[in-house]
Amino acid sequence: MNSMIFKRIQTILALLLVGSVSILAEGDDPFPAIPAKWQGNMTLSGRVYLNGEELGSETVVAAYENEQIRGKSRINENKSLTLTILGNAGEHPAIHFKVYTGGRIIEVDQGLTYTYYAEVGSYADPYIINLPTPVTTNTSSEGWATTCLPYNALVPDGVSVFTGTSLEDKKLMINKVECTILPKNTPVLLKTDGQTTYEWLARVADGDAVIETNIFKGTTEPTAVEEGIVMTLGHASDGAHEIGFWQFTGTEIPANRAYLEVPAANVRGFTLSWSDETTALAPTLFSEEGSGAAYDLQGRKVRREASKRGSLMIVNGKKQIVK
Repeated sequence: MNSMIFKRIQTILALLLVGSVSILAEGDDPFPAIPAKWQGNMTLSGRVYLNGEELGSETVVAAYENEQIRGKSRINENKSLTLTILGNAGEHPAIHFKVYTGGRIIEVDQGLTYTYYAEVGSYADPYIINLPTPVTTNTSSEGWATTCLPYNALVPDGVSVFTGTSLEDKKLMINKVECTILPKNTPVLLKTDGQTTYEWLARVADGDAVIETNIFKGTTEPTAVEEGIVMTLGHASDGAHEIGFWQFTGTEIPANRAYLEVPAANVRGFTLSWSDETTALAPTLFSEEGSGAAYDLQGRKVRREASKRGSLMIVNGKKQIVK
């Protein structure tokens, strides 16, 4: 049989079966039906991985051109994916994937382009879809956290997003950012109702946060720093153990965190406190200046007279050697 005739028969079958292609187990398929309006198809044979683990039959994969679904299929019991991506001759749109697994949708763009009647991958040499590992954020008991993501991500329900705008009159001014998708590489302060854990799911769509000024710095990988030159979110090591930005005494900031550069030697930290939640005034973080108290390299308050000769301590943000 002529190969072109065979492909035409494939096309007709694909259009006739498009309804059945879109029907999966009820409750397990969040994607819309596929419109029967295309003339041809591209076939993809692949496997899907998350955190290095191959995903199985509980996973549904959908192919999209922007927000238009082009095809979808469930991974089979052998962990193999056969996905028909519909299209027309002469067009070459960019295709990205939305993967439904574990009750949530994770998106990834791997640079695939639709090609009329193309075959991508095979059972012996599958096309690999590697999903970005979702970043999780644990908030403090007061509901505060920071993050900086390596991908655009959907802002979880109940999370308020803030940037740092300036340091004024010993106060760190922050600004609430209205957005549904947080842009990648954007360090932010977060506020929620109490202690909880949130998962940030990757989105191919562009972030929609409008950010004019942001003095927060951020990490997407563990980042080495010198002691005493940055402030990170946490509880004070002494006093009432207030939540705030305090001088970081370690040498490596974990991945996916926001931080501040120490503005002056005599500023030990900023405690988190709303100035007025009921007005349009910007929320503020109040600074706590050093008062000559001494701290060890772990941030614990110490008595200088009781410290060993030659040991290091921090006084008003500067390292000193006990003599």
